[in-house]
Amino acid sequence: MEMVEDRPGPPYHTALMIGVSIAGSSAAHVLADHFERVVVLDRDQFPGLPGRRKGAPHSDPFHAVLSRGLTAVKELFPGFTDEAVTRTAEFVSYTEDMIIQRRASWAPRFTSDLHTLFLSRGLLEWMVRNRVSMQPHVNFIEQA
Repeated sequence: MEMVEDRPGPPYHTALMIGVSIAGSSAAHVLADHFERVVVLDRDQFPGLPGRRKGAPHSDPFHAVLSRGLTAVKELFPGFTDEAVTRTAEFVSYTEDMIIQRRASWAPRFTSDLHTLFLSRGLLEWMVRNRVSMQPHVNFIEQA
């Protein structure tokens, strides 16, 4: 088997993603480190501002990004939480700011490093898509 010489830059040419969900856009972001070009296709037209996307179910209820998800979001998109809070998201301590009902009583409040980010799906998708689209070799194609 012949060894291929290492070359600078991404080792692969083009990646194709279908769908601009939160997961699809995040995957495109990660793929951008390994491909010269990432193309993301979606059947919808993207809203210019945070809001409902026709093909995104469950757009109306708020979404909660729990502590483990926040760790991943912060790693992928530095400054994401601060920007989300300036755009109407709520960043709360899971154990101090929320009241949690157990079977027969309220859970006690205590200090913890667990946090949750509450925001609309429209805002979450829009922020992720905008950050990924800033990468020069990632192209989003609407109404494909």
